[in-house]
Amino acid sequence: MPTQELRLDTSPATLLAAGDWRSPFVLDGNGCQSWGSGVAVFGHAPRATLRVAASGTAEWIDRGVRQPMRGDPFILLQRFWDENVTRRIEDPGGPFTGGLIAALSYDLKHFVERLPDRARDDQGLPVLECGWYDWGLLFDYRRRAWRLTSSFLNEDDLRFVGRTIAETAGRAREAVPFAPVRIDSNFTRPTYVAAVRRALEYIAAGDIYQVNLAQRFAATLSTSSAMVPSLFAELQRRHPMPFEGKKTA
Repeated sequence: MPTQELRLDTSPATLLAAGDWRSPFVLDGNGCQSWGSGVAVFGHAPRATLRVAASGTAEWIDRGVRQPMRGDPFILLQRFWDENVTRRIEDPGGPFTGGLIAALSYDLKHFVERLPDRARDDQGLPVLECGWYDWGLLFDYRRRAWRLTSSFLNEDDLRFVGRTIAETAGRAREAVPFAPVRIDSNFTRPTYVAAVRRALEYIAAGDIYQVNLAQRFAATLSTSSAMVPSLFAELQRRHPMPFEGKKTA
């Protein structure tokens, strides 16, 4: 399996802000507990992508060719996996060396269980979105070292990927300070407190045992492309989580 060390003077968050990556992702816990191993993973330019809407309509893009389809998200996901695994992944339990990265939404529950669907879909977000990446760029927080590795590319192709990343990383900048114009919730404080009290009443009555009472925060941002990585970096700073990640369509 080809592997190469890269000398990049940047962190995963600032690498994300370095350039106009195509469908990038970063799995970064921002420290020695990152994803249980002290390692962050970065990737971009997937070979293929799949996006499935709540209606079951889907778009599969493979090497620039768009194919519309419809179906159960889990069946489409299995097909996406089967058609992209061109060779055996040597150690599925080890560091990411290429493969499937997916974002699964809470609303996928409607394809698993028959539950009431009263929520209004006012965002039009996919219930499933995934990409197939032929390599992984790993950052070891303990060694402060970058390593590029792949189960799917040969050494020459991987060296080309490494040169491209190094050139872009040379333009890396610290994420611009996150400065939303305003942040709004879909609850007021009184209505949220009332909803909590009602949930507690249901629990006390034995009708339910658990409630996922969430509120949506909407931030008005600058149109600058640097705002997405800056938001990610700010969330890392304020709310460090070992299993933190970001995927951008």
